[in-house]
Amino acid sequence: MIRFKGRSSIKQYNPLKPIKRGYKLWVRADSDGYISNFDIYQGKLGQDMDDSELSSLGEKVVTSMCSVPTEKVCQ
Repeated sequence: MIRFKGRSSIKQYNPLKPIKRGYKLWVRADSDGYISNFDIYQGKLGQDMDDSELSSLGEKVVTSMCSVPTEKVCQ
């Protein structure tokens, strides 16, 4: 969660977390901590509504993050 208190339609509110308001990010990183893919959570309207076979939001996020191939630039 990235702290943000301004006006935005994709800002999330979670009263039980230390950072209560902000942008929620989904990030895929390797074991060294390098980010290979990220996505900003945009709510229900930003999600693909055609994937009815996947039940939960977490399942959709993991599937979409893993479907993007990674390339190692430095070897």
